[in-house]
Amino acid sequence: MPLLPTFRTGITLRWTRPDDPVAVALARAQQRELTLSNPPDHVPHGLRDDIVFVVAEAEGTALACGALQALEPGAAEIKRMYVRPEYRRTGMSRLVLAAIEERAVSHGIEVLRLETALAFTAAVALYRSVGYRPIPAYGEYVGDPLSYCMERRLSPRS
Repeated sequence: MPLLPTFRTGITLRWTRPDDPVAVALARAQQRELTLSNPPDHVPHGLRDDIVFVVAEAEGTALACGALQALEPGAAEIKRMYVRPEYRRTGMSRLVLAAIEERAVSHGIEVLRLETALAFTAAVALYRSVGYRPIPAYGEYVGDPLSYCMERRLSPRS
């Protein structure tokens, strides 16, 4: 069992660039897991340079990450949500998601979108539990049979 309960007061969230070594390592771990669960011919979707990552850490240990990428004026996308396996089911994903939503609101974002897959039942349940609703595939996900897209309208109190 992870030691996360002892970290509760020591968790730090920091925003960083996509080339930050800790963010890179977490994002690569996320992509490795996705590769294992996707068909061999599935092509991962890339990131743009304007993305920003939030990294959750405690006592020098990287626990989780997520990213925010602009889509269009007033809209952004959640990317690379990932919690290291040993810290799952501890509320870490909710903490990272809340940080992403807070930053989005502070930057005038009114709509957050995301792409996942129905097969990732824990992720879908998390997003649904905080108000994300299914939407038609958008952007690079149109035509991808594995993509399941969701959206949430934010308010200044999200």
